[in-house]
Amino acid sequence: MRTAWPRILLGLALLAVLAAALTAVNLRFTRVSPGGNDFLPRWVGTRLFITEGHSPYSAETTAAIQDRMYGRLAEADEDQALFAYPFYSILVFAPFALVEDYPLARALWITAQEIAVAALVLAGMAASGWRPGRGPLVAALLFALMWFHSAKPLIDGNAAVLVALFVSLGLLAMRRNRDGLAGMAFALSTIKPQMVLLVLVFVLSWGVSHKRRSLLGSFVASLLVLLGVSFVLQPDWAVHNLGQVLAYGSYTPPGTLIGAFEAWWGDTGRTAGIVVSALLGLLLFYEWGSAVRQRFDWLAWTVCLTLVLGPLVGLPSTSSNHVILLIVVIWLLAWWQRRTGRPLAAWVLLPILFVGLWALFLLTLPEGEGQFREHLSLLLAAPVFLLANLYWLRWWLLRPGGTST
Repeated sequence: MRTAWPRILLGLALLAVLAAALTAVNLRFTRVSPGGNDFLPRWVGTRLFITEGHSPYSAETTAAIQDRMYGRLAEADEDQALFAYPFYSILVFAPFALVEDYPLARALWITAQEIAVAALVLAGMAASGWRPGRGPLVAALLFALMWFHSAKPLIDGNAAVLVALFVSLGLLAMRRNRDGLAGMAFALSTIKPQMVLLVLVFVLSWGVSHKRRSLLGSFVASLLVLLGVSFVLQPDWAVHNLGQVLAYGSYTPPGTLIGAFEAWWGDTGRTAGIVVSALLGLLLFYEWGSAVRQRFDWLAWTVCLTLVLGPLVGLPSTSSNHVILLIVVIWLLAWWQRRTGRPLAAWVLLPILFVGLWALFLLTLPEGEGQFREHLSLLLAAPVFLLANLYWLRWWLLRPGGTST
């Protein structure tokens, strides 16, 4: 262990230098490019709670957020910029809320997100057993930082990046039988509960069926601590948070397949969306039942399927939340390489997703719209493409006596 310390210290020093360099670049960007509209409400809400004791859900805090965003109160048809997150999310935002200069705080937040994206990829590689060469590794890291569904949350400052990291770390901990750490990671992922609700239901059920009770115990204990601290600091937070969550859909674009179909084709589209979502929901339920007592790779495949099907079965999402699909991309690259014996998939799958999504964004960008105002097709494109890949590999990967462990 003594011989490992110099390398650990060197790694930490290099990480600190990299973080400082990234922050300097990000600060130049944030000084000249106003934005971070997903980060701003949480920064203001957390800062006002820490410095003045105001509830992040109060009308006073909401007015302060809107004034910072618009220079006035928001109109009825504009983003209301509500805090909206569970109260314990301030534990994540607090270090950045202590920074009074918003551009600097946002630059530090972007740096943390960029490091989180890289860590997500590395954790996914470790969990999936993917050992790419230098070229595919660099390609995967660059893709992860620059594809549409990462660029958008990085620019907007959406905490979805951290949620995706926590889920990836949770899967890695489960792979290594560190169920206590896995439960903690999954509990932290609930700072955006709509992103992980279905995944957690399945993963915890799988853990119980495999008698890995410490996974459930650690998750419940960690979540109770987070909730307990929240109720001590803000006793009425849950009611106000629920009110803001229910109001969220009234001022945001549709976030489900049903909503997208209705926006495109009216009542007929809504009916078709309900039918398709119901059928996909039945498919997901069937796959859960098939996987609940199976080996870890079967669990991983089903987690990937659950992440892909979330917005297609009615769980509200946004294109920023799709950064969590990086988990699916990394596992698919691992499985394709295992299937073919070559890293060819990295040079096929990644360009299709990168070029395809950016091209779709640019071709469907409405004229005169603001930064990153995207077409509803971007809500569905990546999930549908990844769904096809998952089922293309399903028989080989999950067959009896397959190569997975």
